[in-house]
Amino acid sequence: MYKFLTLITLILTPVLVFAISNVQDLLVAVLTLINLVIPVVFGLALIVFFYGVAKFVFKSREGDEDAIKEGKSLMLWGVISIFVMGSLWGVIYFIQYELGLETTPAPAVYNP
Repeated sequence: MYKFLTLITLILTPVLVFAISNVQDLLVAVLTLINLVIPVVFGLALIVFFYGVAKFVFKSREGDEDAIKEGKSLMLWGVISIFVMGSLWGVIYFIQYELGLETTPAPAVYNP
């Protein structure tokens, strides 16, 4: 019962907050919120990855095997989360494009 009420609350919150009147507006609101969260989580994944690299490099000089294992683990999870966030970003953009919803542009990439 608790899970059901939590799910209903999460579904209805955007409706109440954004005064959404139809399903398309609800989809746009949810996808916009997801698009705002993905770069933050992507940045956190990069920080975790580089923290793992630093831990691996600096602790390998000392020979601390537990810290080296933890550094490798942090690097692995950082790479996995970066991949997941990039994939999720692509899936969300694809859904927005195919359904004809408002799309937020992907980050610009400099191409010399």
